[in-house]
Amino acid sequence: TVTVTFPNGTIATTLADESGSWSVANPGGLTNGEVITAIATDPAGNASLSGSGIVSADITAPVVVLDDSSSRDNTPPLSGTVNDTAARIVVTLNGTDYEAVNNGDGTWTLADNTLPVLQDGTYNLTVRAIDQAGNTGTDTATLTIDTITTVELNVVINTDGSATLSGTTEPGASVTVRGPDGAAVPVTVTPDGSITGSIAAPALAGNYTATATDINGNTATDTATATDSTPPAVELNVVINADGTATLSGTTEPGASVTVRGPDGAAVPVTVAPDGSISGSIAAPALAGNYTATATDINGNIVSDTAIATDSTPPAVELNVVINADGTATLSGTTEPGASVTVRGPDGAAVPVTVAPDGSITGSIAAPALAGSYTATATDINGNIAIDTATATDNIAPIPGSLSLADFSDTGISLSDGISNDNTFNLTLTGQETGSTVVYQISTDGGNTWVATTAAQTGVADNTYQYRAVVTDVNGNS
Repeated sequence: TVTVTFPNGTIATTLADESGSWSVANPGGLTNGEVITAIATDPAGNASLSGSGIVSADITAPVVVLDDSSSRDNTPPLSGTVNDTAARIVVTLNGTDYEAVNNGDGTWTLADNTLPVLQDGTYNLTVRAIDQAGNTGTDTATLTIDTITTVELNVVINTDGSATLSGTTEPGASVTVRGPDGAAVPVTVTPDGSITGSIAAPALAGNYTATATDINGNTATDTATATDSTPPAVELNVVINADGTATLSGTTEPGASVTVRGPDGAAVPVTVAPDGSISGSIAAPALAGNYTATATDINGNIVSDTAIATDSTPPAVELNVVINADGTATLSGTTEPGASVTVRGPDGAAVPVTVAPDGSITGSIAAPALAGSYTATATDINGNIAIDTATATDNIAPIPGSLSLADFSDTGISLSDGISNDNTFNLTLTGQETGSTVVYQISTDGGNTWVATTAAQTGVADNTYQYRAVVTDVNGNS
């Protein structure tokens, strides 16, 4: 019989087996260094010497760790750490134990698909590490199963052509948005899952697709249809300048196209800048009247504006008239391109002129051209009238021509000395300036005095005579 005495005074008795081995139950509460004694008594009642032993006990529980986790796998694997390479690892979920593997390297794992299929939600897990001495360490954690995510998108096209994006998604999810043309649209996702963004004008109408990806890799999409039935704003201004040209300006929605037509229905080229500014010009002569601008935005909405261009500025006109030495006249000058010009001479008669596309005036008058005031009246394309007067002066003596004695015979010894008994002949002038008047004159005193005579000379008395022709042009020059 073996009698064992524990440090706390508790006594346990047992019988040794045939080999002399024995054992008693550990009462617990033993600490390292305490002494346990045992005395063996044979069947005859003889007691042995007291034997003793010092307690060397393993009472430290292993440390096991399981962190909180989230997964889109509804039968996920689990893993953690443990500081006892020989400890048994047990994971408990909903009251059921699942044996895990101690990898012997300070980690442990529970294989994929060991847990039952779990619905989306949060679960409480307990992991236990049991060492060879029976000491148990525990840790708890939460497991979140997340197999879906959500996203909602709204897109509104504003009256100025820009767009505002809003929506919601799962907190922590990332979101990408693409427009009707497939281009990425930047958005911001706040920590609470709110989606915000904007598109500068012109924003496309059509389908916008938002794709959300949560922290577990779950994706969701939503499509928002943006409509735009608001016509773009458009404003046109047309100013006719003093030189007959016109300047066009205005504004419209960025991205809109603009066509302009004038009072005659003809297209007027304009340029639309990226910011919607309209600019253009018309070469002289620019028509006064209604100009219509039609703007079409990127989504096909159309609007028109009409600008009334007025022109009360008379056209510039300048006339020059020069009477030439041969009695003709040359007319020149300038006026506003597109203007018509009429010229009248000193006698009120119309003088034909030509106006070139650049406004140059040209014309001529056959001899004899009158000296005096010539009036040019210019009328521009819009009916404005301007007048200029040019004074033509003529101080040039007319071409005198050549005087001869027709039907005159030079008789006598010499046929070229001008001495003759032929006293009947005609005075004839040729080559004088067109339109001029001729007065024939005669002198009998060697040219000191002259008196008018007729062209026909008959019965001329014996004497010495000189004849001349006085030529006077239409402007009185002789």
